[in-house]
Amino acid sequence: MAAAGQPRGGGGGGGGHGPLVVEDEKTPPAAGDYVTLGGLRLVKPYHFDFKCHVKGRHEGRGIVEVFAAEFPARTRRYYEAALAAGRLRVEGHGVAADTPLRSGMCMRHFIHRHEPPVPAGEVQARRLPTRPLAGLRLAAASFPLLLLPPTQLS
Repeated sequence: MAAAGQPRGGGGGGGGHGPLVVEDEKTPPAAGDYVTLGGLRLVKPYHFDFKCHVKGRHEGRGIVEVFAAEFPARTRRYYEAALAAGRLRVEGHGVAADTPLRSGMCMRHFIHRHEPPVPAGEVQARRLPTRPLAGLRLAAASFPLLLLPPTQLS
């Protein structure tokens, strides 16, 4: 597994398509991340490693229980399968579903991300979220602006 922040490689899916590149919240956008098609800006699918920390209310609970309660967009079954596949980790390591968590521990969820399309063209903050949130990270208005030369930002 490549380190976060590395340049993206040939398809990023492993299995003969080039090295697996894992992005995190510090990975900057690259021009090759975007495709424009039919008036929409599309973000190419990518691997992402979500990171969050155990809070006091999670203390003593297992990772599947915490993720199912805090991130209900996916089912408990999904989180059980993710744990079995090694996509849910604590402090960088796999754990048993019933391993009690302690406040401050780092939990990670490795996923393959597909962002929804957004209108193409000049970035207009009124039409798009300006910060990464929910289903938009690279498609948020602030990320494409990072690709512009400083002379175009004034």
